[in-house]
Amino acid sequence: MNITLIFSSFVAGMLTILAPCILTLLPVIIGSTASSKDPSKPFIVTASLGVSIVIFTLLLKASTIFISVPPYFWNYLSGGIVLLFGIFLIFPNVWELISVKLGFSDSSHALLHKAGDKDSILGSVLIGAALGPVFSSCSPTYFIILATVLPVSFLEGLIYLIVYAFGLTLILGLIGYFGQRIIIKLKWAANPKGIFKKSMGVLLILVGIFIITGYDKVVETKILNSKYNVANLENELMNDSSLSEKYQDYSFEKEQQAQAKDINYALFFHADWCTTCQAMEKDIYNNINKLPKGSIIFKVNYDTAYDLKEKYKVLTQTTVIFFDGKGNIIDRKINPGIDRIIKSLSGNIGDRKRVYYNPKTKAFIDNLKNKKKSFANFKEYFNFLKNEKALKQATFAGGCFWCMEGAFEAEFGVIETFSGYSGGNVVTPSYEEVSSGKTGAREVVDIFYDPRAISYEKLLEIYWRQIDPTDRGGQFADRGTQYTTAIFYHNKEQEKLAENSKKALENSGKFVQIATLILPFENFYVAEEYHQDFYKKSAERYNKYKVNSGRDKNIKENKNKFDKIFKNNYVKPNEAKIKSMLTDEAFAITQKGMTERPFHNEYWNKKDPGIYVDVVTGEPLFSSTDKFDSGTGWPSFTRPIDDNFITEHEDNKIAVSRTEIKSKVGGSHLGHVFNDGPIEKGGMRYCINSAALRFVPLDKMEEEGYGKYLFLFKDYQN
Repeated sequence: MNITLIFSSFVAGMLTILAPCILTLLPVIIGSTASSKDPSKPFIVTASLGVSIVIFTLLLKASTIFISVPPYFWNYLSGGIVLLFGIFLIFPNVWELISVKLGFSDSSHALLHKAGDKDSILGSVLIGAALGPVFSSCSPTYFIILATVLPVSFLEGLIYLIVYAFGLTLILGLIGYFGQRIIIKLKWAANPKGIFKKSMGVLLILVGIFIITGYDKVVETKILNSKYNVANLENELMNDSSLSEKYQDYSFEKEQQAQAKDINYALFFHADWCTTCQAMEKDIYNNINKLPKGSIIFKVNYDTAYDLKEKYKVLTQTTVIFFDGKGNIIDRKINPGIDRIIKSLSGNIGDRKRVYYNPKTKAFIDNLKNKKKSFANFKEYFNFLKNEKALKQATFAGGCFWCMEGAFEAEFGVIETFSGYSGGNVVTPSYEEVSSGKTGAREVVDIFYDPRAISYEKLLEIYWRQIDPTDRGGQFADRGTQYTTAIFYHNKEQEKLAENSKKALENSGKFVQIATLILPFENFYVAEEYHQDFYKKSAERYNKYKVNSGRDKNIKENKNKFDKIFKNNYVKPNEAKIKSMLTDEAFAITQKGMTERPFHNEYWNKKDPGIYVDVVTGEPLFSSTDKFDSGTGWPSFTRPIDDNFITEHEDNKIAVSRTEIKSKVGGSHLGHVFNDGPIEKGGMRYCINSAALRFVPLDKMEEEGYGKYLFLFKDYQN
């Protein structure tokens, strides 16, 4: 038994009254006892509150009965009871009227009347019990204690909890007692039929309404964001090491430290005003000791983390993104349960990264990447990949090669990106020679990629997004011919695709004149070892350079321009046009969020090869290569064709929170995504309405403008 923790639990219980949401409820404790002269009533109310906290906690920990109960249920229950007591204070005859109207028995009538009586012990017990769940949600220390109840030692955890509740109820009882004594001294306040009693009734009604509507959390948030926030005293007192290590406020430096230690971590996008976020946070606290050893959950402020939301396309609070120790995304989910959080942090989830491959291609790519460690240096690995017949090369000059590697290596299908030099009149030039600008060579990245997993068109799109295509004198802070942009094509097909891509930029009217050259590939010299993977090996220096050079700002400013250029001109028609295009059922599903009947829809058991597009806009959404029989009676897929064409939204239309899927341009309701799909294919199940889709057969894809996705159907060949 930890004596320090017992003492801290007692003190923390007393300090809980300083928590913002408790401060707003203290008048309820005084008001509920003020109209009685019985000196024991404040202690009866607060003792009942303490017992309520203990029982409520044990029920939460020992039973699964409340798992599916939505958080607002407790708001309605507690707030409703407090509100009713306020009404009874103002209108003491209400119980009698209700009893007569409903024909309660004499015993029930007497019990209810007694509960509403100002001097009733039952009334004191009930109002204290009603406030228990409300007070439970107000203390960070409570969550720590809650985490210790049952998992390790039931008795030890129960003692901590009781001591905490005793500290809280003792201080509340004293506040209620002395508040009652002061009010009794004031004769006008002691009058049970006077204005003070009515005012206390109004106060209870307002507090009840605040709890029901959740506005008490809004008030709490405002206090937390003000200079009067004193709740942090608890956190300082109860500096639980396991909690501080596993659940922390986010900072870029902390994320870099996690990657340096090669540990899995998660970003939890949290909003103080979000009740679902609070429930998730409580779940994390309750299971903090079950999280994988060394893993960390970083709490990100959803309301202020603009850059992170933009970077990871986060559209709603409660989003959690999971990373491995190298900063690669391994999973993401809106409002994941604690089991999903534990599995994702452990990495035991299969491949959830939304990339598109057949299993043989995936195994081939993984094998090539794993062989990197077996080579003495980058040049040997480069020569090995160069001799691999299944791979193709792409070479781009985009200014400083440090800033080009990461964007490509984040894409599945890219095996490796090498920094180096191309062109010029010097064989195997050094960095010093090229940077002098006298060799005629450019800094470039040479990319080895598998065309079955990623297309050259996609690589071109990534390239354009990293550069300023109008700059003829270099790129950003780096000036000189060695930093000018160029696309080096390796064959006629690449030349054609590069020319078409450049024309798309020119014809868009969004850039004055494109300065990027399209040139035949002549040579490539691998740069010095310390330049390779610089963005990983020297992350802090790289990030500062990318920001200070102006590249990062340019990428953000031009994002919308490139989004419009590469969106394939998908346009959402007006509502009248959509109505004319669709059946009544399809309109209700895509535009009103309805759901079609299972097993009675067009595509639930369709097995033909091809892709499924948005029935309204034509956006490519799903491929038959990712379709599987889920047994649900709706078309089910393990992944979308391209994340850029779908958006995720929190859906609370029913008691269980779900993740809704919509098409990005059309905004069409497609269905929902769940995490119960085939583990070997990522574990996701995109459950989609047939009426929201249009099927494009494989042999019609080129004709209808979807030729770029034919690579999805290329079989693995040795």
